[in-house]
Amino acid sequence: MRALSTLVLVVALGLAAGAAADTKSKKVDIFWQRPDLDSLRVKSLAFMPALSFDRDLQKEHEAEDACAQVLRASPYRWLSPLSVQTLLKIKPTADSLWKLQREQVLKNGRIDSLAAPALCTALRVNAVFTLRIDLMEKVEPDWNEAGKPRTTVTCHAAVVDSAGRLLWTASGSETGEGQYHDPNAGVQSVQGSTLTSQPKTGEMGAPTYKDVALRLFTRWQEQFPRPAAATPAPQ
Repeated sequence: MRALSTLVLVVALGLAAGAAADTKSKKVDIFWQRPDLDSLRVKSLAFMPALSFDRDLQKEHEAEDACAQVLRASPYRWLSPLSVQTLLKIKPTADSLWKLQREQVLKNGRIDSLAAPALCTALRVNAVFTLRIDLMEKVEPDWNEAGKPRTTVTCHAAVVDSAGRLLWTASGSETGEGQYHDPNAGVQSVQGSTLTSQPKTGEMGAPTYKDVALRLFTRWQEQFPRPAAATPAPQ
């Protein structure tokens, strides 16, 4: 019995160590790519306007800007979110279709397979890229609390081609921390009204949404599919 108890303890310690190792080594992002993507010859993509559950336009635009800044380096012909909106305004049927698809993207992370061909045709691209913002949040300690301010960005993206096929997806999160806040730091000024005034110190707050999003999308750019090389003509 003593030997059995010792064996159980060793196994338990081993499992605990394995779980810790898995926690440390787990990936922050999850990617999926269609196996035959190279054969589909995608050369142009429409970057659809980013969507968030809380409909916060400022956050949507910051995520768009950060993602576009990174992905425009990839060798595709990109149609920007602003260009997409401009084209859709002159094509009422496609515009109405996109408005319906916004809920589909928020629900499933991608546009519907039946809607993709019509949107690709209207925008004259091979595929559409959608970006859903799952979370953009800043947490900052109160002026009289110790701790680090932090900013978290969590997003999901998908590429669907003109035939309605899902080609690529990405999900991930990034958190950036600011300078440690010391409640005993010297007060430089006071902000707010007389009823809600709070002392301000010289310490920096949480990182900006765009700075944190750039780190997330830079990782994604490394995993974003590249266009297949053209097959040389027979001699």
